[in-house]
Amino acid sequence: MVGFLLGAGSMFAVTYSTQAILPQLGRAFHVSPAHAGLTISVVVFALACGAWIWGPFSDRYGRKRSIVLASALLVAPTVGAALAPSFDVLLAFRTLQGLCIPGLLTAGVPYVAEAFAPGIGGRAMGYYVASLVAGGLIGRVGVALVAAGIGWRWGIGLLAILPLSAAVLMQRSLVDLPIATAQVGTFQGAPSAASRTSSTGSSDPRSVSAPPRAVSSSSCGSLGPPARRSAGSRTGLAGSGLVCRHSYSQRSDWRSRCLRAFRASSWASRS
Repeated sequence: MVGFLLGAGSMFAVTYSTQAILPQLGRAFHVSPAHAGLTISVVVFALACGAWIWGPFSDRYGRKRSIVLASALLVAPTVGAALAPSFDVLLAFRTLQGLCIPGLLTAGVPYVAEAFAPGIGGRAMGYYVASLVAGGLIGRVGVALVAAGIGWRWGIGLLAILPLSAAVLMQRSLVDLPIATAQVGTFQGAPSAASRTSSTGSSDPRSVSAPPRAVSSSSCGSLGPPARRSAGSRTGLAGSGLVCRHSYSQRSDWRSRCLRAFRASSWASRS
């Protein structure tokens, strides 16, 4: 778990690594401190966009792979940001950092819940949050101290050691969790629901929970042609009635919500 906490802390350290050295960045690239603040804004924006990529990736390929890959990918743009020859290049590398960071942050919480619960789930989550706070302090205070001593480029560049070490440790120590299977669609359960409803002869959705006693082809064969047609009709009508009642209830609920919202807005405009 040490590698996981180190990786989580490195994500926040990289995120806020330029916050305390904005004046130095302004002097180095001849921009105002407010303009230098874009080095924080682009990371936050890229982080929000990257979460849409890493979330499905971790669901499909596994939490460990997402966490380790994100930590390893973060090393290169961190070194690139330290060596950036211009402010635009620095912003580009900061954007790449922001795209890598969600790989651990989005998969970190579900990994803690799946890997450490119920044994030390609460404590593990506390350690995880504490590592994020510590990473933010390292990114601000640590980089500022190094920048005051040997320069801001060293302050940013040395942060690459954190995700690199975390990736190596996590690859060796983290447990591979089984990938959860995707849930089937809602309407794929309609045939089984219809067969269950046909056994009770009612379109009440509560009857779906009854044990299925679908009419087999052999039992229908013992019936006469009118009875077979009647049984088939009841099966089809029961299934359609179940779906129609469900969709009608959804429409009614939506209409009632719209009506309540319209009444509330009308009352507010009058007052």
